[in-house]
Amino acid sequence: MRRIGILEVIEAHHGLAGSCKIFNTENNKVTVFTSEPIFARIKDELEIGEYELVIKRKEESDLRFLKRVERICNERIDLLVVNTIRIWPFLFFKPKCKKIAEIYNANWWFKSTRSLRDRVRSIREVGRHGLLAPMLNGITGSIIRKMILRRYDGIIVEYQAIKEYITRNFNYKKNIYVLPNFPYECVEPFNEDEKIRFIVPGTISEKRRDYLAVIDIFREIFHRYHKRIELYMLGAPQGEYGQEIMNRCRNLKNEGYNIFYFEEYIPESMFREKFSKADVIIAPVKLNFTLLGLGFDEVYSITKGAGVTSDCIKYAKPFIAPEKFIVSKELKTSVLKYSDARELKEIVETLMNNSEKLRNLQREALNNSEKFSLANLHRYSDKMVNEFLNKEVV
Repeated sequence: MRRIGILEVIEAHHGLAGSCKIFNTENNKVTVFTSEPIFARIKDELEIGEYELVIKRKEESDLRFLKRVERICNERIDLLVVNTIRIWPFLFFKPKCKKIAEIYNANWWFKSTRSLRDRVRSIREVGRHGLLAPMLNGITGSIIRKMILRRYDGIIVEYQAIKEYITRNFNYKKNIYVLPNFPYECVEPFNEDEKIRFIVPGTISEKRRDYLAVIDIFREIFHRYHKRIELYMLGAPQGEYGQEIMNRCRNLKNEGYNIFYFEEYIPESMFREKFSKADVIIAPVKLNFTLLGLGFDEVYSITKGAGVTSDCIKYAKPFIAPEKFIVSKELKTSVLKYSDARELKEIVETLMNNSEKLRNLQREALNNSEKFSLANLHRYSDKMVNEFLNKEVV
């Protein structure tokens, strides 16, 4: 029996739960290293008795916890999967077992810091916001990340496109594996009532998604189909932009339209319930994303993962995304693309008027998600573990 450790101490509870399921095969015994707040958010998703749990104590600093994890890894872990690395104590985290890191932002990890002039401009920008940690990170982060990454025997990325980007642009010679954050899970039957439910998931943030475009086109669509359509904004608002979207949602609600929104954090159980009952997901992703003050530009679906893809795999949902959003070949038949707001509106109206097209799209989503079943991902993870443990990693 091989001993697999999975470590998450920051925030990515979704990825932690998915990794636990994917690596928990009949050949492995999984130990989960995490904090109490993160564990509280995933425990309902897992068969807890199947895992050994090592929980960070309240009085324990990140560095002390990582050193405790290091000792346990040296004693009895064969392969450690690290889900998120964003804090400086990882510079001093050096377990002797084989290690693989999940990489969510390719440029952040692999690209060198920008020119001195741009770096100074970035530092001044975060300085105005009083963000000391990002300011220091803008100076030293690139060097530290390269030091940390060299200690890992390979990486996991969410999309094939991210693997291809790293291979094409950086001289990285170690193993790169592609795994979604979640396996496919059994889903509820298709909705049979007349209403068609659209969901826009994710934090309502100006820099991540174009919610204004969605609100504007649904104002027109609601007028024609208000008895047959529902729109869920499945994310908490962030900043002034988030509050502006809330105000627009509130106005539509007051006009009698079926729009639903949440002004605070959405519990996991609520998110799962609403997402699983959706007919179609809308992902109005702004492809270009800049990490404040760090000088790194990421592109969703090319250098940075977007959670909507893994969610749609998990719940077998078709989704609508911008034209340049890259999806894996396994999902292409269940994704519709739009070039602008007008085309997004046309897609939504087509699905409203053509029930057979909608059902075919949903069937394709189900077929595509089954390619990422837990059984298939178990086979893939077992192959990956075998490669790490049975031969030298480049």
